[in-house]
Amino acid sequence: MGDWVALFDEYDVDLVLQGHNHEYSRSYPLRNGKIVGDGSDIINHREGTVYVVTNASGPKFNEKKEDQFYHKVHFQNAKQMFAGIQIAEDTLTYQAYAVDGEKKDEFMLHH
Repeated sequence: MGDWVALFDEYDVDLVLQGHNHEYSRSYPLRNGKIVGDGSDIINHREGTVYVVTNASGPKFNEKKEDQFYHKVHFQNAKQMFAGIQIAEDTLTYQAYAVDGEKKDEFMLHH
């Protein structure tokens, strides 16, 4: 993914969405391989790229891997997940839910 990360940094990409059957994870905003911003769930003015891996939509779940320095949110709840994105004016709001409707994560990108 290294080549992609350099492009995401170069073009100030705000959000990278990925899916897999491992676990749910959301990074802090990252730039040049380092955490940037103030650590809140409101990311302002292209501070860095947030990487999200949503949990499985099928029955297979892997054990949660070790936390990494860049993980802001990281868990394996052994439930399928879905996410929604709303955009209003200059704010993108991302919300992730377990299949039973329990909200598991939320953050905003603000420009």
